[in-house]
Amino acid sequence: MSRKSSASGDSLDLLLDTICNTFGGILFISMLVVILVNAANTEVSQSLPTEEDQQRLTEGRRRLSDTTVKLASLRRAARQIEQLRDRFSDPESEAVIEEMQAFQGMNEAMHESRDASLDDLASMQELINKTAKENAQMRQAIAAAQQALQTAREQLDAEVALRSRTSKLPRQKTTTRQQVAFFLKGGKLCSFARVGLDGQLAANEAEARVIEKDGKQFAEPVPGAGLPIQSDGSTLSPIVEKLKPFSKDKFFVAIVVWPDSFEEFQTVKEAVVREGHEYQLIPMAADEKVFIGEATKESLVQ
Repeated sequence: MSRKSSASGDSLDLLLDTICNTFGGILFISMLVVILVNAANTEVSQSLPTEEDQQRLTEGRRRLSDTTVKLASLRRAARQIEQLRDRFSDPESEAVIEEMQAFQGMNEAMHESRDASLDDLASMQELINKTAKENAQMRQAIAAAQQALQTAREQLDAEVALRSRTSKLPRQKTTTRQQVAFFLKGGKLCSFARVGLDGQLAANEAEARVIEKDGKQFAEPVPGAGLPIQSDGSTLSPIVEKLKPFSKDKFFVAIVVWPDSFEEFQTVKEAVVREGHEYQLIPMAADEKVFIGEATKESLVQ
């Protein structure tokens, strides 16, 4: 019995020793950790920050300041929005807003209508300009036509005056004398016939020719032949010489005149009258032919 009690006491002592040793080890380790941590903090606090660390710190502070300013601005804007929402949340304000929106719609419609009207005005102005240009061109054409008409009238009046002058004949009378024809065309005087050796008329082929066409015969002057006539009276003597072979007691002179020689006719008539010949004026159109037919027994002469 005594042996067993002694063994239990030793085991308890060993357990207590082990627990104490373990606690003492833990306490020692804890103290060692505290000492090391304090030493590390001291070393960190004694080391100076680098320039890069200072720049990062400065940049962080600037960003923090900017963020703070923006946050304050957003908070103020949010408060203003809340105030505006509270202000316009009543029915009267909403009605005013609706009226403003309706007015804005009407304004936009008026602007669109004005733009359409401006487009219409531009198209109308373009049409007016085009019409004015065409009217100006038409007025110019009318003015040119009127000028041409005036010129034609003046030419017609001159032609009428000339024809009237050449047609103002003395009192006509009948004659039984034989006709001798002269052609006055292109300012040249050609005789259709000549007096032969027997005193009878014969064809003057040097100055006139007879052409047959479609079963009809017509006479015309030979191109380039004949006596050139001057309207200044300088050719009176040659005309008189051309008339001398034809006796005024036996022949009368028939002068066929084309429009291009009405002025020269005055000189020929003066020579015919000076020689005392009876004459007959036969005016022709520009393209008219002198057809040959049976001669009448009596002719009207001047």
